[in-house]
Order: sequence, then C-alpha cells, then structure tokens
Amino acid sequence: MTCCGIFEKFRADDLLIKEYQHWLLLARMRQRTLGSCVVVTKEHHPRFSDLSQEEMGELEQVAKDVEGALKKLWQFDNMNWMMLMMKDKHVHFHVYPRYDTDREFAGMNWKDGVKSHAHVLDAVDITEAQLQQIRNAIAEML
Repeated sequence: MTCCGIFEKFRADDLLIKEYQHWLLLARMRQRTLGSCVVVTKEHHPRFSDLSQEEMGELEQVAKDVEGALKKLWQFDNMNWMMLMMKDKHVHFHVYPRYDTDREFAGMNWKDGVKSHAHVLDAVDITEAQLQQIRNAIAEML
C-alpha cells in the first residue's frame, strides 16, 4: 500500500493485527500504555468527514473488536481514542487503553499514570520481541 507514507511509518507490514475491508488495526510501535494500537483507513482520506458510509459503518466493528480484545487481555479501566492528525494527514486513530493500576506483561511492569496526567503519555522502552508479543496477544483475541 502506498499513499502518503503512513503505512510505512506505522510499519503496517509487520505490526498488522487485523485487516478489515476498509481499515487496518496495527500494534502501535511506540507503546504508551500496554496494548496501544493504531486504527488507520486503507484509503487515503485527509479529513474524517471524507469517510464513506461503509468505512464509518465498519469502524464500529473495529472499535468493538479492539476494545473487546484489550478488555479480555488486560482489563483496561478506560479507553482513549485520539484522532489529532497533526503530522499525518490521513484518517487514523491512536487507541490507548488506560489502567488505574499496574499491569504485568512480556516481562514488564506497565505503569499508566492515568490519574495524574491523563493527556501526557510517554512512550515506554520495549524490545521488538516485546512489541511482537503484544501484537500477537491482541491478534489471538480477535
């Protein structure tokens, strides 16, 4: 897939969790909270209002799938869907499960900090193997 470079930027080839007719669900390369994902349209759209009815309709299923999988895996307490498109002018969401307490996964203790700075999320340093463990765990839940 080519258009504006977003698929390469988010490493769609190796971080794909699930491909839908109109959307890709990807593990987020820079994990900010355990299970951070990116949901991106396969068709290039610079504005949310450009989405077709079919794309909008399918987004409902994508949201149910990703939230269902993340809830089963890590019992998130809240979910943040962010679509700022400040750098990448292609419709996509950053999906951040939020946790009131720490979680253990892939040999790490994951802290969220949701109570103090809900809008400030620093990327967590993880290995490629840990990232693939996260991707695989979510994919297995779908």
